[in-house]
Amino acid sequence: MSNLALVTLVGVCIGFGQFCFALFVRGLPPTPELVPLVVATLRSPWLYGTVALYGSGVVFYGLLLRQATLISANISIIVIVAALSCVFSLMLGEKPSMAQWIGVGLAIPSIVLLRG
Repeated sequence: MSNLALVTLVGVCIGFGQFCFALFVRGLPPTPELVPLVVATLRSPWLYGTVALYGSGVVFYGLLLRQATLISANISIIVIVAALSCVFSLMLGEKPSMAQWIGVGLAIPSIVLLRG
């Protein structure tokens, strides 16, 4: 499998895993009691989606690191995860500030330049 395909798979697994994790955490009851919290945790499909996506991401990341350097792999993955994070934050109803958008606008091209 090509490096580009592996980078894309890792980035997508991490990005979607973060989205599932956010939905999982937001769906937990606000109670500090342990038993209802554990029951809600074990009943949440978002938790299992998170584990599956992160687990898949680790496998693809291991395959990627067999072929690519650490720095080039990580920088490429960060670009995908940052882009997905922006999309998912909007889908979750979050409103990023102008400073955050400027930061993303500066970070992504900078990361691309670092990759060389």
